[in-house]
Amino acid sequence: MIMSSVRKAGFLAVLMLCCSQLFAQEFYQVGFELYKGNAVDLSDIVYCNLVSGGNPGVDNDDLRKLNQDNENISVYADTGTVKDFAIQTRPLVNCDDTIKLRIYKAAAAAYRIVVDMNFFPPASGLKAVLQDLYLNKEQVLKFGDTNLVSFTVDAAPASSGLRFRVVFKRNKVETAPFILSSVCSGGLVTLPEVSSNEVKGSWSPSVSNTQSGVYTFIPSEGQCATVVTATLEVKQPVVPVFNTIGPFNSGANFVLPTISVNQIKGSWSPAIDNTRTTTYTFTPESGECATTAQLTVSINDLPTNLAEISNRERKINFFPNPVALGEGTAQLQLVRFPAGSYQVSLTSIAGIRKQVMKIKHNGGASTVYPIDLRGGIFSGPCLLSVEGDNKINLQNKLLIK
Repeated sequence: MIMSSVRKAGFLAVLMLCCSQLFAQEFYQVGFELYKGNAVDLSDIVYCNLVSGGNPGVDNDDLRKLNQDNENISVYADTGTVKDFAIQTRPLVNCDDTIKLRIYKAAAAAYRIVVDMNFFPPASGLKAVLQDLYLNKEQVLKFGDTNLVSFTVDAAPASSGLRFRVVFKRNKVETAPFILSSVCSGGLVTLPEVSSNEVKGSWSPSVSNTQSGVYTFIPSEGQCATVVTATLEVKQPVVPVFNTIGPFNSGANFVLPTISVNQIKGSWSPAIDNTRTTTYTFTPESGECATTAQLTVSINDLPTNLAEISNRERKINFFPNPVALGEGTAQLQLVRFPAGSYQVSLTSIAGIRKQVMKIKHNGGASTVYPIDLRGGIFSGPCLLSVEGDNKINLQNKLLIK
C-alpha cells in the first residue's frame, strides 16, 4: 500500500501535535521515509523520538507498527514482545545509541530511504552514520537536513530485514590519567572511582593486593568518556637487616638502632634490659613496606663476687656530659662495683682536685647516684675519679661548661 503525500502531511501534523503535547521536555527526533524506485509517493514512514527521561523499554509513548501489504519500514526494538514500531520513544543519546531499522515485505526492486534529521541541530555535539550491514557500507548523516540513501532489495534474505541501523556518537571526554600510588603486599588497596576531571567509573579486573597489575577504568553509563588503564605496583615487604649487637656485661649501657642497615625506620620492643639476655622485636614505621625483625642481645651474667672482677670490667658513667655548671643535679652511674665506701672527686686541667661527695655503695650491676654541681665546682675539662677503700680506682673524662 502506497502512502500519499496528503497522508504523509497529515501523519506529520498529527505526529508534531503529539510531540508538542507529550514531549515538551528536551528531545531529538529522526524520521525514516521509505520510497520504492523513483516514485514520488511515500511507501511507509516511521519516527524515533529521543527524549530526556525517555524509557528504553516499551511503554505508552511507543506506537506499534501497523504493517502494510508491502514496502514496510519500522523501528526495531530489542526489548518487549513487540518489536516493530511506527514511533518509538527512548532516552536521549548520551554517548552511544543505535536505532535499528527493519525493511520487510519488500519485493526485489530499487528503493530509497530519506532520513529526516531536521530535529537534530548541527550544534548538538552528536554525529551519526547510517550503516548498511548487507553491503558493509556507511553514510554520514547531516544534522538539520534530510539525507537520501538508495539501496536495492534482491533475492538474498540479508538484503532486507534488519539491514540498516543508525549509529550515534557523541564526542567523548578524555578521561584524565590515573597515577596510582604503590602499595605494600597485603595492604589495603582502594582505587579511585572518580578521575581528576570528574569522570566516574569502575575498575576491571578485581584489584589484587599481592601482585602488581594493569587495571582498566571503565566510565559509568552516561559518562561518555574514554576508557583508560593504570598500573598498580605492589611491593614485596623488605626484611630489615641489623648488625649483631653485644654481648655485653650485665649493667652495660647499649642502644638499639632505629634505622636498619637497609634503611628501614622503626622501633623496638620490649624496653632495653641490660641485666639479662633478651630478644627484641623491630616494628617498621607506618609507610615502610617491611616485615618485623628480631635481634637477640646477649648479656653476660654478673660474677657472684664483684670484688674479683678487674677494673676493665667496671665502668663509671656521668650524664649529661658535657654538663652545665650550676645546672643542679647530674647523674653518676657505677657499673659492676662491689659494695664499699667510695670518694668521688674532680681534677681540673690545672691539677686542682676537689672532692665532690662520698658514697656508701651496696654493690650491684648498675647503680645511679645524684651529684650536686652548684657549690664551688670549677668549669672546663676535668677528670672524674671514683676511689674506694677496696683499692678500686676508676676515672672518666668530664666537661663542665
